[in-house]
Amino acid sequence: MKIALVTPGFQPGEFGVVGRVVEAHARALAARGHEVRIVTGGLEPESGDPWHNEIVSGFDVRRLDLSRGCGTPVDPWVEAVGPMDVCHVQHTNDLPQALVRGLSSHMPVVMTRFGCFPACPSFRSPTGDVRSECPSEKDAQGCVECIKSGNQGVWKGADADELSDRRFQSQAEVDAARLILFPSRTHLVRMADHISLDPAHTRILAHGLCHSFSETSVRPAPWSGRGPLRVLHFGRRTWERGTFDLVRALAPLADQEIELICMGPEGYEGLDSELLDLAGNLRVRILGRFDAHSLQRIARTCHVAAFPNRRPSGYSLVLDEALAMGLPVMASECGAATERFGDGSIQNLPAADVSTWTKAFRQLLEQPARLSQAFAALPESVTPATEVAERLEQHYRRILQGAAARRAS
Repeated sequence: MKIALVTPGFQPGEFGVVGRVVEAHARALAARGHEVRIVTGGLEPESGDPWHNEIVSGFDVRRLDLSRGCGTPVDPWVEAVGPMDVCHVQHTNDLPQALVRGLSSHMPVVMTRFGCFPACPSFRSPTGDVRSECPSEKDAQGCVECIKSGNQGVWKGADADELSDRRFQSQAEVDAARLILFPSRTHLVRMADHISLDPAHTRILAHGLCHSFSETSVRPAPWSGRGPLRVLHFGRRTWERGTFDLVRALAPLADQEIELICMGPEGYEGLDSELLDLAGNLRVRILGRFDAHSLQRIARTCHVAAFPNRRPSGYSLVLDEALAMGLPVMASECGAATERFGDGSIQNLPAADVSTWTKAFRQLLEQPARLSQAFAALPESVTPATEVAERLEQHYRRILQGAAARRAS
């Protein structure tokens, strides 16, 4: 099959859920003998060309200008996709708002929704307080109040009419797609609170494990109570991902045997210096960027992974990766993970509630058996992206067969 994967951004090796998922699926689909083309943003506005073709990590990549976000014209994107058998749009934020409708007149379109809300970039208020619920569909003004003073990029300053139109456009895009995929039931249910979803054209399909971890590597061992309790936090370090909350939660325990290990890039220059100042006497090791091998090597020296994410609207690959490496998880957004793995090895804690996180870590220090129980409940395996690609292939073939049958009739 000739398959086009469309996504806002694609740069192999960079951190970010969408880009990593697209890269993993593209590699797995190509390995199964399919011709894969990636159509994405990244073209400078002043280039003068509608799109630019390049080869990235062996992939045919076509880049377009996305500086206008959802207001970007559709036609150049349809032209860049070209004559393919099927097009899979992965994540619609910042893509042209009528892209699926434009493409669907040329080929079947599959859409994967990464987020939970059609008209909002996140699920938190500007003050950083995580909302317990989202405004109702009719309460667009409530959305305005939620995001108006936050740094929300193209959303900053949006009014109720604009947000209502965005919700309408999202519904129209969903209606034009032949199949809508969600990474979890949690995401599907949250989105279904805001737009109508046809069960016949809606499926749940997890992204799959994007890292290739060694199956023969020594796995982490439960903490015995002797030596430091090592807490691993990996991925991009940002305020929104709860990195500062994690340091604040651990800092009161600095006089006990506990150590924080961070891996990944800092969200902005100088962030790590701020973290170390905040940590005080807490032992903190910052190891920078990583690949699958180095991450697994450090993970086997740790005892628990922690992710106090303040933005529960996305999908955290890091939870899957921590579990795959053999580490129990403490997280603030784990609905998608607990659907597949249960809550035996995953402790769900409230976002932005530093005192509750401190209490949870103190309990681990005082009762090491808690971690032993979590280790015993770890999943035997986590589905890799290669297996997910096989499922995607089945979906694509079924859609194409249906289209052929309709043409024949």
